[in-house]
Amino acid sequence: MDLTQIKLKVRSVVSISQLAMGVFLLLSGIALYIAPSGRGSSEALIWFMTKADWEYWHTVIGFIMAGSALVHVDLNFRTLKVLTRRLMG
Repeated sequence: MDLTQIKLKVRSVVSISQLAMGVFLLLSGIALYIAPSGRGSSEALIWFMTKADWEYWHTVIGFIMAGSALVHVDLNFRTLKVLTRRLMG
């Protein structure tokens, strides 16, 4: 397996994981939006997890996605540069 194939596989994994994390962040954001607020709300079950669990996983996946976004930009920098040039000019 040469370097180009490895890079393509890594780009694929990063892109698919970005999509999966985006879907999870959307769902967790919806769960947190509809969750009750006030005293004792952290123990309320929403889709099999408490509000506190949703908050925790929303934050963790958000940070992982931010790191993954940096890797995504690094792997696709040339493409992003070309597209930016086309859009700007």
